[in-house]
Amino acid sequence: MSEVIRVPARLSGVSDGVELRAKCSVARYRIKNSVAVSVKGKPRLHPCKIMASYSEGTVSVSVPETSFSVTVRLDEVMAVLKEAADASRSAEDMLQEERDHAQECAAPQG
Repeated sequence: MSEVIRVPARLSGVSDGVELRAKCSVARYRIKNSVAVSVKGKPRLHPCKIMASYSEGTVSVSVPETSFSVTVRLDEVMAVLKEAADASRSAEDMLQEERDHAQECAAPQG
């Protein structure tokens, strides 16, 4: 993973701006009746820049090669990441319980 760097206020315009250079996958969609119905071709890998500011309450991802950028509220990103972590832990717990149960069933009865 790349290093998160603090961007000086004179460059970012905010006192707490941070940035991470990364790779991102960009997919294009087929649209039917204003609804995405499928992905066109294969998603492509591009260099991107992720920026965030706690004081502004935003996270943005820009992909210069595609002239694409999206900005999302930081609290919403944090909420979805927390839920993903919780879901992952729940799934791991369920798998472990299934393994434990299978071992108990396979153990010799005596």
